[in-house]
Amino acid sequence: MLKARVGDTTMLAYRTHFCAGLTLAVLALSGLSGLSGCASKNDSGAPSDAGAGGDTWVDIDAGSGPGLWASTALPAFDDATTQHVLQVFQKGQKLGNRTSTFAKVGDSITSSQSYMVDLGDGDYTLGAFAALKPEIDVFNSVMFDDNSNTFNHESLCGQSGMTTKDALAVPSPVILELDNLRPAYAVVMYGTDDMDIMDARTFEANMNKLVDYLEAEGVVSAISTIPRRLEIPNGDQMVAAFNAAIRDVATTRHLPLIDFYAATINLPNNGISDDDVHPSVETGADGGSLSCDFTPTGLKFGYNNRNLLTLQVLDRFRHITGAAK
Repeated sequence: MLKARVGDTTMLAYRTHFCAGLTLAVLALSGLSGLSGCASKNDSGAPSDAGAGGDTWVDIDAGSGPGLWASTALPAFDDATTQHVLQVFQKGQKLGNRTSTFAKVGDSITSSQSYMVDLGDGDYTLGAFAALKPEIDVFNSVMFDDNSNTFNHESLCGQSGMTTKDALAVPSPVILELDNLRPAYAVVMYGTDDMDIMDARTFEANMNKLVDYLEAEGVVSAISTIPRRLEIPNGDQMVAAFNAAIRDVATTRHLPLIDFYAATINLPNNGISDDDVHPSVETGADGGSLSCDFTPTGLKFGYNNRNLLTLQVLDRFRHITGAAK
């Protein structure tokens, strides 16, 4: 177990803040939903729907099992979540799902070349996270017909502007992608575009249907909260409502949660790029993306954090299910 002060530049990915009445221990162990109901605000002016900043000490579990890489943004699995993951995984194995493949499910924040692609292209710097190298090698080991791998593959259900309504269309791009890849795992982030066409209650119902699709195919899924939207009126209130819906689905269905909002809210500009919608990304001297630089410098940026969290949850999945052996 590592102990790190969130205010230190070496642990920018694990900043945290508190809602009144909730302790850090509860957050780290359970990833409870409904935090968006807090009325407090952080220094950025955003609603504190994941806790309070400052020099708070958090436990980062780099051990094995449900607590692997645990942080505020990647809560440790409780027993019910662990058992659910195993149940869905075992179903998927009977269906022939591949433990070296995962599906990217979402909108433009997922279809971006800054999301996971650099890992597939071999362009990454692990820094303090060298223990993740074996997982990178495993997911790079399977090549598809278009000579892509699971990291840099263009997902049918990870497209710009895509919403849960699109994902549930007939034929469903999610089902088509699962049939194409036969992945054992999926990482899901919808909501940013959904809020333009539906309310949070409809979105939550759609998310539950989407989880039904994934679990019917034996795919173990992690669902992610969304970052701030700075370009629309009432963006913070809408994001808080949609993130509450995402957390409710995760809690009710015992799903792994990636709290991307919590990971980015205390980053420069809340981890958002100049367009006020998409995550920020580190760039090199030549202007090229360095989205998989996991050093303290890289972890000041939104996409760098999302890529690290995605890799960590995949690593956790493979350790819990025994696929990493």
